[in-house]
Amino acid sequence: MKALKPLLFFAFSFCVFFSTAFAQLDKQTTSWADSSGKFQIEATFVRLDGTNVILRKTDGKEISVPLEKLSSESQKKAMDASQAVPAKPMAPAVAPSVTSTPGAAIVVPPNLDAQQFCDFVFGQIKQDKAIVIWDALPASYQKDVQEIVGIALQKIDPSMVQPVMQVRNNVLKILRTKKEFILNNNMVKMAMPDPSVSKVYDPAVDLIDAYLSNDLVEVSKAKSSELRTLLDNYTSNISKKAAAVEAAIPAGTPMANAVKASNWKNFTYKVESASSDAAVLTIEIPGQKTQSTEITKVEGRWVPVDLAKDWEKNMAEAKGELEKLTPEKMAEIKQGMQVPLGMVNGILGTLLGANDQASFDQAVGGIFSMLPMMGGGMPMPGGGPLEQ
Repeated sequence: MKALKPLLFFAFSFCVFFSTAFAQLDKQTTSWADSSGKFQIEATFVRLDGTNVILRKTDGKEISVPLEKLSSESQKKAMDASQAVPAKPMAPAVAPSVTSTPGAAIVVPPNLDAQQFCDFVFGQIKQDKAIVIWDALPASYQKDVQEIVGIALQKIDPSMVQPVMQVRNNVLKILRTKKEFILNNNMVKMAMPDPSVSKVYDPAVDLIDAYLSNDLVEVSKAKSSELRTLLDNYTSNISKKAAAVEAAIPAGTPMANAVKASNWKNFTYKVESASSDAAVLTIEIPGQKTQSTEITKVEGRWVPVDLAKDWEKNMAEAKGELEKLTPEKMAEIKQGMQVPLGMVNGILGTLLGANDQASFDQAVGGIFSMLPMMGGGMPMPGGGPLEQ
């Protein structure tokens, strides 16, 4: 505990410093000019709301001014200030907990052409800020998604999620407590012959844990959290765990070479503009097929044409389907889930109950023999587990 005290003191001092700084910043009144230079007002920066700057005039009244209407100097002033002052979250459409970002949103500059937009977004992604994918969406798209998530959270019976969470927890318990049995299983050795597997095993399980985050399925937590915060925490955690996996792989091994070749951060892209609101984005990832996507401008943001084309229709259909989920229908779905999830948890329980290699191998063999009857199969890769 002694070792934590300096850290806690630093964290406390940090919070006090910045809370004081924000308070002082809020008191600062400065001049804001429009792009023509004819109009100017004295006001305090409040926040950046999408592509609008919220200013508080000296009489206390707040006004909203499009960022693009301000002079270049005032635009820069707003962008700089937005990095320090928390943004006001948007009001939720359905569920009180499902709102947009409270202050940490990545501000996408307005009026970017396709090349500039992709440079900005991909630059953020390569800095492990995957949440920019959400922040770069058109405001109406964010609102629609928040509405759908809000409706879903109101419809879902939390008790329906418990069996799913149990499966998730059992899988992770097996991976953590039966490590030796798993690595010594002949089927696993055939699927993953690279000896480096043992060195990367623990961080790989941590990565699986991050992918199967309880935050995404625990209804009560989702209701009490902001959607963007959940997404940001989720993507950031996955990024950290993936970096730990890569760091654990011994250099020069087949697995290391495979991971290096398939690291998505090594992608390159090219933007070919067809017009002011249409372009083609081509992405190349080492070892994978080159993909080209038509993108179009929506509300000042660039999105795939396929996404934009039927967005309103798809959102309306999704909301309509969710509205059909009456309590009776949800009870029917819940009942239908019980048998398959019960079977899965039963199988996992057999693995958890194995106390030696022989019984564990026997349980694994039983699982593989049941897969055809369950309508599925498990492909056995010919190379390393991370090869593309």
